[in-house]
Parts: sequence; C-alpha cells; structure tokens
Amino acid sequence: MIDPEVERQFADCQELLVLWREFHDFFSMAVKGEGITHDKEAEFLELKSQIAMLHDSFMDALTKDQNIGQEVLGIVSRSITLKHLNRQSVADIKKMEIEWHESYLLLNDTIGLLDERRTELAGMSASQVRAGKWAGAGRQHFNNIIFSTYTKVAAVLVVLTLAGIFVPWQSFSTTPALVTPYRMGMFAVRMFAKDTPWGSIIATDDDRLASSAGSWPGSTQPFEEKRGADKASAINGLARRAPGLQAALDKSIQFREETIKNTAMGQEGEATIYTFRFADVETAIAAESAAGPLAQPAGSGGTDFQYKRNFNVLTIMASTNGGFLNAVKVNIYDKKSNN
Repeated sequence: MIDPEVERQFADCQELLVLWREFHDFFSMAVKGEGITHDKEAEFLELKSQIAMLHDSFMDALTKDQNIGQEVLGIVSRSITLKHLNRQSVADIKKMEIEWHESYLLLNDTIGLLDERRTELAGMSASQVRAGKWAGAGRQHFNNIIFSTYTKVAAVLVVLTLAGIFVPWQSFSTTPALVTPYRMGMFAVRMFAKDTPWGSIIATDDDRLASSAGSWPGSTQPFEEKRGADKASAINGLARRAPGLQAALDKSIQFREETIKNTAMGQEGEATIYTFRFADVETAIAAESAAGPLAQPAGSGGTDFQYKRNFNVLTIMASTNGGFLNAVKVNIYDKKSNN
C-alpha cells in the first residue's frame, strides 16, 4: 500500500534537508562577514520562505522531539538578514549553531523513519495498516520516551562519565539547549553518586514551578533577573540577620538575584530571590545550617526570609510581606521535590 501522506512527508523532508544545509552555508557566510550583497540577501530571503513552507510537513511527520523541530522555524525567524546575523554576539551564534545541529540530526532521523515506514507499508494491505495504527499507538508512546533525542544524549553522557572519560559536564549545564539532557543525565548519575553537584544555577530552574502554573495566582509576573547584581552587597544584607552566614555564602561560586511580583487585588506582593551555587553539596549544607536564624519572624515592617536547598544550590527568599513570601515558597519551590 502507498500512503499519500507518508509519501508527501518523505519528499518534503528530503527537500527541507537540502534547504537546511543551504541555510547553514548562508549562516556561515554571514558569521564570517564575507560576500554579503543585495543579491545574496534576496536569495537568503527566498530560502527562508521555502523552509517555512516545508516546516509544517516536517512537524506533522514528527512523533517525538517536537520542541527541537520547532527550532528550525525559530532559527529562521531570528535570522532577519545576513547583516543582522553578522552583528549577533558570539553566545547567540553558538546557541544557533547548537540548535541547527540538533534539528539537522532530527531531520535526518525523521527521513530515515519515513523511509522505513514506506518500505513497511509497501508489503501491507489497507486493512493491515488500519489494524497496525491501533496496535502501534501504545508502542509509539514507549518509543517516544526511550528513543527521544534528549534521552540518547543523556545516556551517552552518563556512560562516558561513569567510565571515567572526560566530558565537559559543566558546559552542558550552562547551554540552554542542553540543559534538559544534562538534567536527565544528572538524574541517572545520582543513582550511583547521590551528591553529584549541579554545574550551574539555570540547571535547577526546572525544579521550581513556573509562577503562573498550578494554584499560583495567574497575575504573578515571571522571575526577573537583576543584571549585574552585587553578590557582596547581598551577602552583607543577609548576614545582618544571620551573622554566621557571611563566611558560608562567601564560599559560593555562582550567584543570581531575581525579583518576583504579584499584582492581583488583595494578593499584592514582591519578593527578592537570592540563589547561591557551591562547589559541593557539603558546603551548601553548611550554608543552609548557617541560614537558620533567617527563619525567625521579623515582626511588623521587617523583612522575612525563607530558604530552600537543592543539592549544592541554596535559594534564599526575602520579602516584607510574610504571607506572599510563604506563598512563593509553597507554590513555586515546594511544588516539586528536590534534595
């Protein structure tokens, strides 16, 4: 049997693969700043249009890793012009390179799966195909978990790490596109080494519930990071309530300060979130113990504190609104379990 939908997806994905390689050629040219002309800009614009038209067919063919598939359109939409690409920061270029390679691998895998499906269908009748769709639904869900691109990456990282082979583990934790497989790898590694420390603060963000999710008021604004926050100043402020905390927090190797607000009538509040990452879990536990005095109520008009440790990362929350502060901890930090 020939399935027109599978045939269309196979042809479209093959064409998209060719265009995606061509896109990378333009991307490389733009990064180098060589040969950028009006004609090349026009060709690049036409190429992006062709990719966008084929993208839906690619997404329809995916049964897993749709978020990676969406990166194709995300990269295209961010690549406004060749000159615009040339002005991007090194970090942005590196991120786009990683996303391009992820989507390129997924596109290749998808073409292979579609070709296998075409071969399989060629030896089946229409009734067998209908019966197979029902039987395959459960298997597909299992395969999506076991054979997802993220799971493959995580498995490789775990095997290499446990084998004692050097892996730039920390770099995976700081690259947004690799945080998910990094977390999966960490989960597996901790089955053997339970106190393995986090490699970055952003790697722990998925352990707190999004501020607009669940029972948390929908009018709560997302976390807002304070750029250029002064770690020393933050530590000095916290040490006024817990003198022994200063020496402990001085040992942290990464710091982030954020604010979170709620503007709902009768539920207004604002809290400051201080997050400290330590080199190991033992040092973080010592800092957690030193933070004990912060838990004492401040009284009218004072600042109240809550804190939460996640392996080697200690988060301290502060607000003059005790009720709001408690809601932040309960609804965001306590909704997901961590150690």
